[in-house]
Amino acid sequence: MSDKVLDIMDSMAQDTVTEKPQLVSEDYKTLYTEGCALFSEFQDWYKGSGIAAANHPLKDFIPFADCGNCDSTRVEVIAAQHSIHPHSGDEYWDYELHCSNCEQFTQRSFSEN
Repeated sequence: MSDKVLDIMDSMAQDTVTEKPQLVSEDYKTLYTEGCALFSEFQDWYKGSGIAAANHPLKDFIPFADCGNCDSTRVEVIAAQHSIHPHSGDEYWDYELHCSNCEQFTQRSFSEN
């Protein structure tokens, strides 16, 4: 995906910052034995105890950002999903980061429609 497309998606994304994780349970650090693993639920989700965005399997499809609270780059992705609607072709993604600088959680979502 081109940098221009990723920049557009990044500017249209919705951010929320919380003190507790929202897309995984609070015990995610002990619940998941790997930094990132694929879970097939209603749709495929990557979840784990945390992985650098640069190493995430969806890094070429999602413009992972810095912490939504303090802008730190010391973040790890703890949940992410990417999908394209089979009929409309619209793209969707969601992810959650944990920041080791401020200890906050950033949830980010994008919907092309």
